[in-house]
Amino acid sequence: ALKSDGSIKAWGYSSWGGSGAPSDSGYTQVFSNGYAFVGLKADGSITAWGDGEYSGLGAPSDSGYTQVFSNPGAFAALKSDGSITAWGYGGNGGSGAPSDNGYTKVFSTGFAFAGLKADGSIKVWGNADAGGSGAPSDSGYTQVFSTDSAFAALKSDGSIKAWGESSRGGSGAPSDSGYTQVFSTGFAFAAFKDSPTPMEGQELSAYVSDKDGISGVSISYQWNR
Repeated sequence: ALKSDGSIKAWGYSSWGGSGAPSDSGYTQVFSNGYAFVGLKADGSITAWGDGEYSGLGAPSDSGYTQVFSNPGAFAALKSDGSITAWGYGGNGGSGAPSDNGYTKVFSTGFAFAGLKADGSIKVWGNADAGGSGAPSDSGYTQVFSTDSAFAALKSDGSIKAWGESSRGGSGAPSDSGYTQVFSTGFAFAAFKDSPTPMEGQELSAYVSDKDGISGVSISYQWNR
């Protein structure tokens, strides 16, 4: 719980953040993953507590961070200069963050992170099978979406690139352009072509896998008046 003076009180299972919260004040936000918490101060400094292997230890000691992102076992903190520091379990992206700067947003699957730069290029790290490798090498992407184990990036022309676990949406993305929105469940994506009013032949495309991720099918729906 975050108080008006910026102090924090935690309770619950002690090994996963129920104890060990910082005793000082001045915190403005609190973030969590599956096993730990992070408190972010007004000066951009970070304090973490919880399970040490899964991010309760290893937080950066400097300041200037503006946002913290998470997946179940790791954190990634974005600094004002666009650099990223990650810590936590290595298989979840707790190591391997890019060493350059200029990033504006960070996204995550359950096991990997993706950093989006101002020029629309993407860098990924974490579990290679869950989106930590295979990102597109070009630029111009405006947003990144995720399922449990795959990413889908939307470009300024409305085209989509997906990568990661194929049964979770890492393959089967539409090959055309003009999409304006992407949605996701834990295991699938859906892409929408927007228009002010419904138009004949307007499409909604999705790649859907079965519950066990054994097989999948691409589906297109059309609006017909």
